[in-house]
Formats: sequence, structure tokens, C-alpha cells
Amino acid sequence: MEQAVLQEKLTSSPFLAGASLPPEQVTAKRFRAGQIISDRPGGVSSVGMIVSGRVEVYSVALDGKDVQLNALTAGECFGVCNLLADTELETVLRCGEETEVLYIPKAVLLACMERDAGLAMRYAALCNRKLQFLLRRIELLTMQSCRGRLIAHLLEQQDEKGVVRLAGYRPRKCPGGSGPPSGGQPGRPFPGAVRAPVHGSGRGGRKFHSDPGPPVAGRTALSPL
Repeated sequence: MEQAVLQEKLTSSPFLAGASLPPEQVTAKRFRAGQIISDRPGGVSSVGMIVSGRVEVYSVALDGKDVQLNALTAGECFGVCNLLADTELETVLRCGEETEVLYIPKAVLLACMERDAGLAMRYAALCNRKLQFLLRRIELLTMQSCRGRLIAHLLEQQDEKGVVRLAGYRPRKCPGGSGPPSGGQPGRPFPGAVRAPVHGSGRGGRKFHSDPGPPVAGRTALSPL
């Protein structure tokens, strides 16, 4: 891989952008939707950076039940939590859609961090964000109310417009290009998108709805729920 191509791919990662990595030791791989991926391609312990696509992170219990913990998208990395610990990755990684991953051997990345204090500080910041994410997950799991869990999930997953899109969502249009999506009626929610919240029937005079009106979101707006 050429240096210019590598640097362009790294720009989407807050952690790896600008890192001086040897391009001959970085490999790119593409995976199909549903494919299980690892942080040890070819037996080499590596950090993976998602260039495009989505990787779903699952925890699998001893009884075989799995729980989705997170979904990683372009610019995010996996294999960083055990970068300094010689342990196996405790989670299962599955591609939610066609995905391209850059693999960086951990030994190469650690050597780069020893030379680049800025990269080491960005790694520390990334670990802090992951700790905060886990604390929020613990808080969510300890909530007794399903309503409270839903509100907390929507607050965490909403985008800048106050919309939460479920995994695998794809916008649909009528043949004429206007009106409600196929199979729906105006004012009724559709699978794959929710808006938090809009006025309508429901508890507290509000409901979660996929109508693409002006977004109203935030902790203050959701508190009456």
C-alpha cells in the first residue's frame, strides 16, 4: 500500500490520523456482511481500523447467548483494549454490512507510539472514551425500568438531528418520489427510524415517531416521558 493511500484512509480515525505507520506492514481486507472477523489475521495480533462499513461487537455468555454491545463504523478501531495486554479479544466481531478493514500489527503500532507522544496521548484518550462507554452500558443494564432504558438508548444513539436509525435501515420512497414510504401511511411509524420525540398520542402527549419533521431531542425534551 502506498504511503499517500494509507494516510488518506487513516484520516477518518481520530486515533490514527497522521500516524507515521510503515505502509508495507499495514494490510487491507474486505469482508462480506455477516462474516466473523478477528484481531489476529494470519495469526498476527493486530489493531483493526474500519475504513468503510459496520462491525457489530457481541459478548457471548457461557450458555451461548449473545448480547450486542456496540456497532463500530468508519474511523473506529477494534483490538485496542488488549493492545498492552497479551490476552485474547473477549468479544465477537461480525460485519453488519460489507466492510473494509486496515490491519496494523500491534508490535508496529506500539513502536510508533514510543516515537510519537501525540499518538500515545490519543490512545489514552481513546481508552478513556471506552471506559466512559462501559460505564454508560453498566448504568443502562442496572436500570429497572424498560422505559428508562429506551430513553437512555435513544439519547445515546441520536444523531445531530435527533434521529435514531436502527441497524440495517435504508430509506424508502414511493415510486413518485413523494409521500410516505411504501407500505406505510402518513403519521404512522416505520421500521428502522425513530425520532425523539414529537407531539402526538401516547404517554405525556408524546411518542417516538419516524415522521421526518423538525427534530426535537435532548434530555430536557425526553424528561416528561
